[in-house]
Amino acid sequence: MVDSIVYNQLPFPPKTRQQVKRSFYHYRHWLTMWRELWNLDRSSYQVSQVKSLGNIPLVSIKASTFFKRSIWNFYMPIQAADMLRDQMHAELLKLSSNCTQIAATQSSHFVWVDEPEIIVAAIQTLLVDDHP
Repeated sequence: MVDSIVYNQLPFPPKTRQQVKRSFYHYRHWLTMWRELWNLDRSSYQVSQVKSLGNIPLVSIKASTFFKRSIWNFYMPIQAADMLRDQMHAELLKLSSNCTQIAATQSSHFVWVDEPEIIVAAIQTLLVDDHP
């Protein structure tokens, strides 16, 4: 069974948040993204080989959208990316009978920036392991 948990937004202080967002424009950020995309097929294949995790605790954090619409991503197929993300989350949740999905309703892909308290809650969920 999948539990859905929704937490209130408690963002970084504005100054810290601004510094973090500025780091997205650094070449290292884009290099990391490129590496991630380059290895996506390999990662997908590895996950597809796993049929079950049994009751190993699994927490899925699902943002409201992959990217928030802006002038910088106007031509990106955000709706298609969101549909693919929804499908991936659904498939991942099937891997464990001990899973929880946390809705990051105020986040784009960067939940750790938009709603860092959700990351903390996910870790606490795993540490406490209060799943049925």
